[in-house]
Amino acid sequence: MDRPLNVSSCSSRRNFKNLVRRLSADSRPAQKKEALETLALLCGIGDASGSKMDVDADRLGAIVAAGVIPPLVQLLGPRSGWEVQMMAAGALGMLTVIDENVVAIAAAGAIPPLVRLLGPASRDEVHQNAAAVLADLAYTDGNRVTIAAAGAIPPLVRLLGPASSADVQQSAGRALRELTGNAQNVVATVSAGAVPGLVQLLGSSLQRARLEAAVALQCIAATADNAVTIAAAGAIPALVELLEPGADADVQQAWMGVLVLLAAYADNADTIATCGGIPHLVHLLGPGSPGPLQYTAAEVLGHIAKGADNAIAIVAAGAIPQLVQLLGPGSHVVVQQGAAALETLAWKNAAAIAAAGAIPALVRLLGSGSPFEVQYRAAVALLFLSMDDAAIAVIAASGAIPALVLLLGPASPFAMHTVAAAVSSLTYDAECAVDIVSAGAIPLLVQLPGPGSLQQAANAVSVVKALALNSENAAAIVAAGAIPQLVQCLLGPGTSALLQQGAAEMSNQPRAAAGAAAALLQEGAAEALAVLAGADAANATAITAAGAIPALVQLQGPSTDETKNVFAWALKALGNISDENPAAIDDASASASASASANANANAPIQAMQGLGIECPDGDVPT
Repeated sequence: MDRPLNVSSCSSRRNFKNLVRRLSADSRPAQKKEALETLALLCGIGDASGSKMDVDADRLGAIVAAGVIPPLVQLLGPRSGWEVQMMAAGALGMLTVIDENVVAIAAAGAIPPLVRLLGPASRDEVHQNAAAVLADLAYTDGNRVTIAAAGAIPPLVRLLGPASSADVQQSAGRALRELTGNAQNVVATVSAGAVPGLVQLLGSSLQRARLEAAVALQCIAATADNAVTIAAAGAIPALVELLEPGADADVQQAWMGVLVLLAAYADNADTIATCGGIPHLVHLLGPGSPGPLQYTAAEVLGHIAKGADNAIAIVAAGAIPQLVQLLGPGSHVVVQQGAAALETLAWKNAAAIAAAGAIPALVRLLGSGSPFEVQYRAAVALLFLSMDDAAIAVIAASGAIPALVLLLGPASPFAMHTVAAAVSSLTYDAECAVDIVSAGAIPLLVQLPGPGSLQQAANAVSVVKALALNSENAAAIVAAGAIPQLVQCLLGPGTSALLQQGAAEMSNQPRAAAGAAAALLQEGAAEALAVLAGADAANATAITAAGAIPALVQLQGPSTDETKNVFAWALKALGNISDENPAAIDDASASASASASANANANAPIQAMQGLGIECPDGDVPT
């Protein structure tokens, strides 16, 4: 007769095999139950629900080495009573604290019987432990695939429903959260109708269940269709309600992880605002929140602020001073997101942002000590702030111009079209234009129509055009070699090196975007050449010699009336300077007319883009 088991008699390694023997199919049910109870104590399982306590990894390793996994898997089968199934699943769950055991348990065939235990014939206690073990096994992607293939997702979704206890719902939510770490499982989970159940779980009485639901929804919300589905299921009001002050920061970050993905879509962003989310989000920007929470709150507010009414509400809630505070010393990602949110608000709130002290902080972020992403966001924010006349003086006084000009240099890894756009905006202030020239911008700007993007070149040409209105600047611009570069900007496909260089960047953009950038560049170049020609007759001669007249005449044909006026103005400027130029213009016009029938419906910027292999959607013709 076998002696009764107790922890002390089984705690030595040599007695583990005796324990495993009593779990075998030949043992009586009472022996199996007694062995499982002892095993639970040895493994450190605190109670029958499977909650885990501190464990002795060496002891677990010895128990596994004694061969405990196969008999435990056998006990999950239909010949066992529900208590034995529950306890066997709990023991397997405890063994998963060692990574190697996760692989061994799956290899022993545990997944199919665990999935069967999720069915309606099992009791709640069994459901809870079976779902919890499947969640533990889903630690590896291979197991995620195997668990889904065994049919686990539909019954797990059913267990989210109101017929299940809160503990079962939590375990099912955790299992689905782990399974959605695989992209194919995300599709299967949504198809099985999990979203409404997960949204309902956000209202659970158990905080852990709410967390599991939020993380699962975060995995699911990565696609636009799923984000719409989650919002339609009522997730946004539930998440906003969970942002109440006083909640643990890590917990709030889980809710925010879902909101930031949903807020990327305009309708969802508006819903967050109408549900009262703005005051909560502004509160989370404060110094009492950790950096990751501030970052996510700023990102969500940046999405919401794209709606005009929402932006007003955000400003009224006191967001601007809080966002400006984020620009101070701290995490670069937090600083970057704070600048991005201010950029969105700056369109209508430049004065308030400047008054809050943002401009000196943004200028400081342009410095070499900031990462590229932070410099970029600071430059864009300054660009939008420069639309306000009062802000321009503050921008200049804060030392922004030398910092921006420095970022135009060839050593800068910057997205220079943004810097050039910011500089271009400042040139319309006479004092700023002087400062731009003094900072050494002209040689750098003349280089920008070389290798780089079309938008970068268009912005650089805009600055050159504005600066050339001053005769001294015009001379410096010509001396820096601008004329050949500007004429290059006029030329068509196969001829302009600039358009070829810009093709790679623009090729992934729609036809209208590509055509608009090319047209803006050509118009700006024509205007700049006209200004330079008017400044000095020698400039007109050089412009003519560089081949501008045929290019300008050619561009008049396919252009809109407004654009034709620009090219005609440039031709008139050249014709008025030199006695020879009118004849050259006539010759170029005759040549252009001879080929007009072959190109009657052409659009030079679009031709240039098409000639460089850029895909253009049907019917998308720029104006």
